Amino acid sequence: MFTKGDIESMVGSAKNGDKNAVENLCNGFKGFIINSARKIYIRGYEMEDLIQEGYKAIIMAVDSYDAARNTFTGYAVNAIRNNFYCIMRNNLSKPYSASLNSINNQGDELMNTIFSDENIEEYFESLETKSSLKKAIARLSDREKDIIYWCYAAEKSMKKYSEFRKTPYRTVSYRKKKAVEKLRKFMEEQGEI
Repeated sequence: MFTKGDIESMVGSAKNGDKNAVENLCNGFKGFIINSARKIYIRGYEMEDLIQEGYKAIIMAVDSYDAARNTFTGYAVNAIRNNFYCIMRNNLSKPYSASLNSINNQGDELMNTIFSDENIEEYFESLETKSSLKKAIARLSDREKDIIYWCYAAEKSMKKYSEFRKTPYRTVSYRKKKAVEKLRKFMEEQGEI
């Protein structure tokens, strides 16, 4: 900690171009700058950026400080706050967009911080799979489409299908097996399996 006299002396030296005095002043206000930076959010600014803006405010305060009017400590504190508020006001009107793949301070993708019961990746994968399945089913014969629809879409048994179509159960079982094999082959050709 510096005394009031030390600070005023460093400000005088800094005004005369002493870089060590400027650095000591910045280090003296470092805790206040970090504490202030933690309390605010400015779009597009990382914590390190905000700290640098605080240091910049100190340097500008040294140049404009008038010892006859007030103390440097109070002047610097107000300069830091005003600088942060000015940056916030200037950024309010700027449109903001971010990629869902951008990384936050904790190293997580923005996508992973969105709370939802839905898994978007699985949803789009299922859409692709459904599309591929529709294409594969379109390649089946009408008889094969009928047995697939009956067993999988309508969720009815092969026994009922056999009775409804008046076809031996063994024939129905064979048709279903062949239709499923064809579907699997078509899906493999499309790269879905």
